[in-house]
Amino acid sequence: AISQGHPLMRMFTFVTAPSNLVDAAAILPGLASRVTQAEGGAFVILRLIRLTRILRAFKSPALAEAVRVISMTMQQSTQALYILAFNLMLGVVIFGSLMYMAEGGPELNAFDLGGRWSESLQAFERPADWNWDGKQWVAVWERSDFQSIPEACWWAMVTVTTVGYGDKFPTTMLGKIVGVWTMLFSL
Repeated sequence: AISQGHPLMRMFTFVTAPSNLVDAAAILPGLASRVTQAEGGAFVILRLIRLTRILRAFKSPALAEAVRVISMTMQQSTQALYILAFNLMLGVVIFGSLMYMAEGGPELNAFDLGGRWSESLQAFERPADWNWDGKQWVAVWERSDFQSIPEACWWAMVTVTTVGYGDKFPTTMLGKIVGVWTMLFSL
């Protein structure tokens, strides 16, 4: 005779199986809302847990082979993905630094490029536009969006991932050139 173990132990093994835990996480928020009639901000977390229902698709036998192939591909490609991530971070740091120099920092002042420090604003300024005063063109200066290299790296990360929030953007010719090269790098 085959021993199947104690019924409570079999039930515990069934309930704690990963696929059944996903199912429980998917239905518990619905049950909790019916029992408690809860509303408000704290209940949003339970609603977010309901999104785990999408993981139930991975239990489908029709998708089992596809999930296995994707899993094996990811395992075999980890070294290449690490190199890709390293190159991405290196590009973000390089292009962020170049954008800081082109738009805010004083590093290029010897070439009549880059920004300048404004004592009144206590920030770097960049030339944003040009006005004709009747005799010559005069630069119109504004506060730079790129006050530090980390801020410029934020712009670079947003640009290379093609998110493009529009919260920071170059206004100088050199900054726009760096922006184009950053976009081309991300391809």
